Amino acid sequence: MVWGTVKPRDTVTVKLDGKEVGKFVANPQGNWRGFLPTQNPGGPHAVEATGAATGSQTLSDVYFGDVYICSGQSNMQFSVQGVFNASQEIAKAEKYHQIRVFTVGQGSISHTPLSEFETIEQKWSIASAQSIGNGVWSYQSAVCWFSGRDLYDFNKVPVGLISSNWGGTIIQAWSDPAALKKCGINSQEPLPLEKNVEISNLVSKFSDSVNPNQNSVLYNAMIYPLLPMRIRGVFWYQGENNVGQNTYYQCAFPTMIQSWRENFALTRSALNFFFVQLAAYTQGGPYGANLALLRQSQLAALALPNVGYASAIDLGDLGSPEGNIHPRDKQTVGVRLALAARAIAFNDHVVHQGPYASSFNVLENGPNARIQVNFNASTMGSGFAFRNNACPASLVNSRECAYLTIEGSNRVVYNVTRTPEVKGDSLIISAAIPSGVNVVGTTYAFGDWPVCTIFNKEGFPALPWNFSK
Repeated sequence: MVWGTVKPRDTVTVKLDGKEVGKFVANPQGNWRGFLPTQNPGGPHAVEATGAATGSQTLSDVYFGDVYICSGQSNMQFSVQGVFNASQEIAKAEKYHQIRVFTVGQGSISHTPLSEFETIEQKWSIASAQSIGNGVWSYQSAVCWFSGRDLYDFNKVPVGLISSNWGGTIIQAWSDPAALKKCGINSQEPLPLEKNVEISNLVSKFSDSVNPNQNSVLYNAMIYPLLPMRIRGVFWYQGENNVGQNTYYQCAFPTMIQSWRENFALTRSALNFFFVQLAAYTQGGPYGANLALLRQSQLAALALPNVGYASAIDLGDLGSPEGNIHPRDKQTVGVRLALAARAIAFNDHVVHQGPYASSFNVLENGPNARIQVNFNASTMGSGFAFRNNACPASLVNSRECAYLTIEGSNRVVYNVTRTPEVKGDSLIISAAIPSGVNVVGTTYAFGDWPVCTIFNKEGFPALPWNFSK
C-alpha cells in the first residue's frame, strides 16, 4: 500500500523502479492510496509518485519485507542502551542493514484519530550502531530490536520495526472507543481500580504537561496513522499500569487485539499478536497477588487465533539502574518473542513456550499430601527441568515471593520443598501437612516475585498456576 496527500481530485501516477504500476485519484480532501503489485522480499527499489497537478515525490532505497509494530509501556520503550552488554549489542547492529527502524515520538496525544503522526522521534533509518544505540529511553525499543533481529536471522527477509510506545500507560489509552465500550467503558470516563494499587510512579517517563493515560488518546495519535499499512505482527509489552484492574484487563486485552485486527484492514485476522507476560518485580507493598492476577488476565488473549506470548517471569532484575520493574535482560525476551512468531506466523515447528498446567487432582490428603498437576502436552518441549532458585529474601519482602504450594482445608498454605516427581506430562507434588487436613488447592509462582523452579529442557519457565477445588 502507498498513500499520500495531493491537491483534491488529482490523479497520482505511481512508478516502481521507473515502471508505471498504477494510477490513483485523490478524494475531495486530497487523500489518495493504492496497492503496489506483490513483490518478492528484498531491494533496493525506488517508488515514485507523481500528481498531475501537484508534482513528484520519490522514495529510494526501499525494501519489501515484513513490518512489525512494537507497542506498550516502559518495558517496550526501554532502549538498547540500557540492556546487559549494551555496547556489544549496539555494535552488532552494523551487520543488519536490511532491518529498518522507525520510532514514533512521545509528547502528542489526541482525542480524535490522526492521519499523520504529530511527533516522530526517529525517521525510517537503516539499522546501525547509531540508529540502534542512540538515545536513552527515546530511540529504538530493545525488545523490538532483539525480536526483529532474531526473525531476520531466521529467514533473511528484510524487516521494518515500528516502535510506538509510551512508559507508564494503561491499556485504555491504546484501545479505540469501540473496544472500550465492549468492556463497559464510556470513552470519556476513567476506570476505577479494583484494588488500591499505585505503581505509576515507578514506570512513568512522560512529561507532566501531557497526560497519555486517557481513553483512546494513544490509539488515536500513535496507532491510527499506521492503519493503512500491511503489518505482519505486533509485539506488545504492557500491563504494569493496569495491575489492580485484573478483571477489566481480562476483557480489555483480547478486545483490543480484535479491534486492532479489524482496523488494520489490509491484515485483519492475519495480524499476528505476541505479548510479554510480565516479569517479576518487587513493589515494596502493598502485598498480595495483584501482579499474578494481571499475568493471568493477560493469558485470556490466548483464546484468540494467531496469538502467542513470551514469559518474562524468571527475568527479575533487582540490580537494574532503572528500577527492578525494568529488567535489563531484553535479549531473552526478544528471543522468546521471535520463537513465538516463528511458530505462529511462519508455522515453524520450534519450541516457543514453557509448561502450561491445565488441571490438578488430589492423590492423597494429609499427613502425606500428594497431588498430580497435569500439563498441556504441546508446551512440554523435551520434558521437565528443575532449577534451585530461591527468594532473594534480603532484597524482596518474603510476602511478595511466590513458591510451589499446596493449600489445605485449614486455609494454610504449605510451601513445597521437595522436587516434584515426573510422570509423563504431569508432576506429582507432595508435602507434609497435618493429619485430617484435605488438599483444596495448589499454586505455583503466583505472586509479585515468582520463585521459578520448573522449566522445560529448552529453558522456558512454566507458567504460574492457581488451582482450587
